[in-house]
Amino acid sequence: MGHDSAAAPTYRERVYRSYVSAFKGEPTEQDLEAHARFFDHLLAPLVEKGLPERVVEVGCGPGTFLFWARRKGIPHVEGFDLAVEQVEVARRFGLPARLGSYREILGSLSTEPDLVVALDLIEHLDRDEVFELLDLVHTVLAPNGRLFLTTPNGAALRPGPTVFGDLTHETVFTPRSIAVALRLAGFSAIQIREVAPPRDRFRSRVRGFLWQLLRLAPLFVDLVESGSSQGGVYSRVMAVEAMKVERRS
Repeated sequence: MGHDSAAAPTYRERVYRSYVSAFKGEPTEQDLEAHARFFDHLLAPLVEKGLPERVVEVGCGPGTFLFWARRKGIPHVEGFDLAVEQVEVARRFGLPARLGSYREILGSLSTEPDLVVALDLIEHLDRDEVFELLDLVHTVLAPNGRLFLTTPNGAALRPGPTVFGDLTHETVFTPRSIAVALRLAGFSAIQIREVAPPRDRFRSRVRGFLWQLLRLAPLFVDLVESGSSQGGVYSRVMAVEAMKVERRS
């Protein structure tokens, strides 16, 4: 039996080239609006410190964060992604997305961003790639610049549907393990928090109240079993913020 001389595509290539059509689906403008409302909730602690001037998003997908950032009036924002279909979707919305890997793009930035965003990205990388990405981000950030990321939480009350819900998930973090990785990459002022339901509408306020009740169960188990709260972050996805602190000579 003969073999094709061309190398078979990796599983990542097979998934990413059809990420919209076979998996995620194409968002509408109403979807972008809904995401923008969620980002108002998710990024509120970051925005309270002041809007950054220059933002780069690693793994921008169809542009949901870029849409929010442009609406907020951030002067300079750009994103990039490996998934061709997702970049095409973002561009159809007129958003500043381009095709490329973190190695290519971060290594060629002409200015130092104040903020690098990586939403639901690092779980798609293996451990060596995670450290490569974190090192690159730390290198390109402006002094006192920030990294903001979200990723599935291995210590969540019910992590399975999120951790195993994507074919390309490679690495699972807990609050403790992501903090260790960030410190090893040179980051400090690390803050990790739950991504709880927003409370902007009646239904979401009810969900938020019920979540506060539900999270008492794993908190109680941790306190009984280990004597500590293990970080007290139990949502399926966790939000992580870290700073490149300027060192004084």
